[in-house]
Amino acid sequence: MGAAAAFASRWRVIMTPYFANFADFIAMGGHAFYVWLCYGFVFLAVVGMIVYAKAERNMVLKKLKKRQSNKRLTNKQRRTN
Repeated sequence: MGAAAAFASRWRVIMTPYFANFADFIAMGGHAFYVWLCYGFVFLAVVGMIVYAKAERNMVLKKLKKRQSNKRLTNKQRRTN
């Protein structure tokens, strides 16, 4: 057996699908409830982190704009006095 034949043989073993069809994939060998529940929790956690990060960013930007406008206001007040 040459190197190419050994590689092809090994590649076929690696690329053999674990599930026979899509329904078996969804069923996850009888562990579907736990598997998909975990995927759901992780998905919700990631979405929650994204929403939280965007809200936090917007809050910081509003605070910075307010601080900047207050700074401009105090500078104008100093010039007029």
